[in-house]
Amino acid sequence: MFLLIITLIPLGLGLLYSLLYSVGLAGIGNGFTLKYWQQILSDRHIYFSLFFSFYIAVLSIISIIMISLFLALTLNKKLSKGFFSYVIHVPLAIPAIVGGFLNFQLFSSSGWFSRILLATNLISSNTQFPEIVNDDFGIAIILTHVLLAIPFFTIYFLKLYEAENIESYKLIASTLGAKKNQIDFQVIIPMLLKSSFPILLLYLLFIFGSYEIPLILGSQSSEMISILTERKLQRFNLDDVPGGYVITIVYFLITSSIVYQSIQFKNKIEHA
Repeated sequence: MFLLIITLIPLGLGLLYSLLYSVGLAGIGNGFTLKYWQQILSDRHIYFSLFFSFYIAVLSIISIIMISLFLALTLNKKLSKGFFSYVIHVPLAIPAIVGGFLNFQLFSSSGWFSRILLATNLISSNTQFPEIVNDDFGIAIILTHVLLAIPFFTIYFLKLYEAENIESYKLIASTLGAKKNQIDFQVIIPMLLKSSFPILLLYLLFIFGSYEIPLILGSQSSEMISILTERKLQRFNLDDVPGGYVITIVYFLITSSIVYQSIQFKNKIEHA
């Protein structure tokens, strides 16, 4: 309870300050005004930024789930012991900013892969290398999030497999005549996803608000919400700063709504 309180107090104070700043009652404001809210909510760029962030988060988490489940179910024994059980932990030590820089060096038009293809005459110019980094579709951002998260979620699914005693359910289903695909898609995967729902949701929100990776690998024309907020807050034009705090409040309301609706959805499933 104490840890919850010392966490919520700074968060609450930060949100209160953001709210006051966004309505002109703090910072550069000269009195209550809603003009900053009107400016931001009438700006199409913020809606595109929110959509783009949601697109990155959803596509990343779907890819993470699919690949991690595949590895956990097909390489169960190899990843549980032996050499691979140690190797899979190595990517967990890579910070997000390091992963972003690494993929920039690998996949940019002047990166390692481009140079290798150029040296082997598979391409005649760096411009022929696929535009992955700083592109409008966030391919490098998604790829980096997926590569960094796969080891963690593969290990997590393996531990859940053991903790939920899924092997016994697998044997029961097999005894009742279920085929392998039926066992995987109707027994094992639903159980793993149901148990991992909270952490998957939290990771989706983490990607939704991530900063370092889109800062390094994203494009200026397709900004995630964190980059847009930081750009507003760091501008030399102080009139843009309140807009950054407006976006902060909007982001908080959206993420809080997603968490609340997800909890309601989970409770309905558990009581169904």
